[in-house]
Amino acid sequence: MRLDASTLATRRAAVLAAAALIPFAPSLPSLADDQQLTALSNSVFKGEKTLFDEAPTYSLKGLTSAITGSDKPRPTSVGAFGRGANNQLTGRLNACSKKGCISTFADADVEGSGYVPPWTYDTEYSIQAASSFSSRKQQILADDRAARAAEAAAEDAAKATAKAAAVAAGEEVAEASPAAPPSAPAAPVTPVRKQKSIDQALTELKTAVVNAGGNVIDSGDRYLYAEFTEGGQVDDVEFLISLNNPIVGYRSVPRSGGDDKRQRNRIRDIRKSLAPQGWKSVGRINVD
Repeated sequence: MRLDASTLATRRAAVLAAAALIPFAPSLPSLADDQQLTALSNSVFKGEKTLFDEAPTYSLKGLTSAITGSDKPRPTSVGAFGRGANNQLTGRLNACSKKGCISTFADADVEGSGYVPPWTYDTEYSIQAASSFSSRKQQILADDRAARAAEAAAEDAAKATAKAAAVAAGEEVAEASPAAPPSAPAAPVTPVRKQKSIDQALTELKTAVVNAGGNVIDSGDRYLYAEFTEGGQVDDVEFLISLNNPIVGYRSVPRSGGDDKRQRNRIRDIRKSLAPQGWKSVGRINVD
């Protein structure tokens, strides 16, 4: 049926008012046509389903990735530096510049720096050039040798005094055969110990990282970089073996978020898995 102008205007106003209340309603340029408006208004007033009854849909695609950091590119802060053109210097990894990061190259004396102690793959490695026990042992041996030499000298002096007194009294003194000079104490023999090579240590470390779920991105020349994905979160973990000492520095950073607990727990578990092969933490020192 053909609506009169008054009814059409009333229904037009009702439809437009309803559209204005729905934020996701489509644009209505075509409703200016009386025929389309009439059809729509008839549907509305008859209780029929119209485009205004369609529920809006929202896509969460990409939202999870944005939260976890899985869609973020690899950070430019990873990688060793300061090793020289020919990699003949020990080098360093970066310290921490964000919350949730841990690094052996952070400042150990600054609270909240993210500092963690480095590892060693040598069970007999000591931070000091010589251990305090070894130095004390050598001092005790030296003191003992000096004491024995003093006792021998005092005994010789007493014998000489007694002999002189006997000669003065006219007593016959038997000449003792000259004693053999005391032999010099043998120099301590330090057993030669074969230290694990850097390549062997890197191989052991790579195996432990892979077994812990790491995806190795770069490995070689004392350096290892891997990605870990846990609970949808992506972490960048890297290791650098010192050229001069059996020391391993490392750095672990989440791509998104600032909780370092996951980093610390993972690093601890990797170190424990390497313990049977002689790996351990060396304590609180700055890695140079």
